[in-house]
Amino acid sequence: MWVASPTIEPDSEDELHALIIMRNQLEEDTEEWEKLNYDIHTLRCARRQVLGRWRKILLQMGYQNEVDPLLEVNTQGERENLHRASQLLRTLWEECSLFPMGFGTGEKYLSVMDRLVSLDSAEEFVQLAKDKYPKTSSQHPRSSDFPRAVWLMTDINSPRSEIDD
Repeated sequence: MWVASPTIEPDSEDELHALIIMRNQLEEDTEEWEKLNYDIHTLRCARRQVLGRWRKILLQMGYQNEVDPLLEVNTQGERENLHRASQLLRTLWEECSLFPMGFGTGEKYLSVMDRLVSLDSAEEFVQLAKDKYPKTSSQHPRSSDFPRAVWLMTDINSPRSEIDD
């Protein structure tokens, strides 16, 4: 039996879609249907909240005309600055409260950060996010909470240092 967890967000649209399909296969007004419906609603609200936060910061940076294209992501596109983007996304994850606890950043915000690196605006975005959404004393960053896919990209793409003889 599948047990829903409202504190963890799926990393991809496919997982949200799977939750919706599972809910739609159940009889309405059952306990399982209600739990899935609640999880789907919670997930959508968290996504809207994070998207709104990113939108506010981009607007503050002067991207009034470009904010929507920046936030519309095609993850199939070529990424030029993936390593730097994943480092900055990790900084956001660890040093501010832009993402709620348990929210998986997934591919979307890695792609957006990659675009910001290309526009030489990523560092400004990170600083504004830290200023606007600072970590509170009750929020202690744990690297184990950082989304696994982005963590792996940070580690895999990191430049290797030369080993001294």
